[in-house]
Amino acid sequence: MDLKLPLGQLERATTTTDDFPSDPIQNNNDSSGTASNNNNPTILAQESAPPHPTTMGKLTTRQRRQAFSFLLTSFILLTNLLQPLWGQNTIQSLVHDTHNVNSNKIEKRVGMPNCPHVINEAIGIYREGIANIADSTGFEDVLLLVSANFAYLDFLLNWEYLAKKQGLKYGIVAMDDELLTHLGPQRAVRSNVSMQSTEAFFRDPAFANISCNKIKVVLDIMRQCDVDIVFSDVDNIFYENPFKHDLGRMIKTQMYDYIYQANEASFKKRSHTCLTKGHMVREGNTGFYYLSRNATVVKNIMEMSIETCKSPSSLKGGDDQSIFWNTIHDMRLRNTVSYQHCSIENGYDVTSSSNTTKKTASNEDAPFSVRMCCLDPYYYPTGKKSQIYQVEQREFVTYHANFVTGKEGKIRKMQKARTDMTGWNPNQFNAS
Repeated sequence: MDLKLPLGQLERATTTTDDFPSDPIQNNNDSSGTASNNNNPTILAQESAPPHPTTMGKLTTRQRRQAFSFLLTSFILLTNLLQPLWGQNTIQSLVHDTHNVNSNKIEKRVGMPNCPHVINEAIGIYREGIANIADSTGFEDVLLLVSANFAYLDFLLNWEYLAKKQGLKYGIVAMDDELLTHLGPQRAVRSNVSMQSTEAFFRDPAFANISCNKIKVVLDIMRQCDVDIVFSDVDNIFYENPFKHDLGRMIKTQMYDYIYQANEASFKKRSHTCLTKGHMVREGNTGFYYLSRNATVVKNIMEMSIETCKSPSSLKGGDDQSIFWNTIHDMRLRNTVSYQHCSIENGYDVTSSSNTTKKTASNEDAPFSVRMCCLDPYYYPTGKKSQIYQVEQREFVTYHANFVTGKEGKIRKMQKARTDMTGWNPNQFNAS
């Protein structure tokens, strides 16, 4: 299928002080989950992955990047060669369905016998009877997915309350047995990683384990259920319905492989350079994004990121977000992958015959291509510089309470993000 994408001019990525937290206590990642290496039996079967480069730790940073680029390119080529030979019957069951019930909806998804019932029921974005045909059209094969562990149960309940207010349905992945027991198999599926129910902090080995396995959960469910996925952390809350805003309109165009949340601040509508000039940001947030099931290159980069996460050096301070985005930029600068970015100039959220894929001298010879777009940081902000959002900005669609350590800091951000303090109210979500 020939996908057409509006493309702004690409520039080489440059790092500025705005790309990273100025306060060493803060961080731009999320600890919305926990991890430990207990011996609880796993419910999800492990998927085979490319061999891990055991010699990477002995190499210099430059050599590791070169080796990683070579492995990724080889992996993509091999995947593209073998993909036509793969059938649905060869896909290993990666998510355990704890609620095996036959229904008409499951039968309609032909060829997906291993998709868990509770996940299959969540596909389509809108709860039955909530949206009209025009609103729901284009989301038939899209799943909103959230994950949490028992330590973040209150965050999950808050996230659910706000999502339900928008008429949305979603799938829940329980990252530990305690949360699955609490929610029950009719509400959640269990991840394939056993974790203890305590909070993890940025740069802890447990944090790397959690963040990397959230990517694996997304890929597992995507393959097993044959769906596009919008993934959200539980501290990324919905004030308005993103599927009736930019995110939904961009998904409906079917022009994009990957739509990401920028880890940057913007205090004017449609003013960020990722939209005005089509400049890719230094780092997006892996706690809120859209991924197309047809995005072979992005999925392969995610697979390689998962493998890199397993290395001792990553466990000492790495995370999925930095590894994933460093790989994206490295592939672009080495001309291994071309990234065709959206821009307002070319109608980034409009399906039109005038939306054509543009090539630049830096990407026209790259063997693989990724079509991507950012969410306007004005409407989809992260916690960066949030102390002045309350005064200057009240048009949030979503808000991501990151750039802070610990649950209490996240709660304060969600409470203060808007003057009505609707981002966090235990009286509301405990009563729902």
